[in-house]
Amino acid sequence: MTNLYNINRIRAILLGFVSIIFAFSPSITKASLSTGTIYTIDNSIAASATNYTTFQAFFNDLWNGSRGDGGPSNGGGVTGSGDLICNVAAGATFNEQVTVYQASGLSASTRVIIKGNLATLTFNATNSSIRHTIWMNGADYYTFDSL
Repeated sequence: MTNLYNINRIRAILLGFVSIIFAFSPSITKASLSTGTIYTIDNSIAASATNYTTFQAFFNDLWNGSRGDGGPSNGGGVTGSGDLICNVAAGATFNEQVTVYQASGLSASTRVIIKGNLATLTFNATNSSIRHTIWMNGADYYTFDSL
């Protein structure tokens, strides 16, 4: 019985210690793309906080905060109200295979609008099982205009 009593005392002390750690831990906030900012996809200029050099870099940053084009991450997801606008460089050509996932913060009132400005997105698939240029993998609330 003494051993059980000691085990329960140790458990209570440890649980109290863990509670103290969580009570004093700073909260971590994750940045995200904001609906008040205009973003661009332009492969003729350097990547930045608001410019992406590839479509996949934009969609990855939107989905999970990773980019792959050398620009700083915006953290994933969308904050703010209204639509998030992304302008594609007018008349630009992009050769890539893109997968779009659902980003947090999107809804019927907060959509992602890709303004294509008559740019071209193309992909010449060599694998017959993955022939897509844009794959909307569970993604809702995206609009592609003039792409």
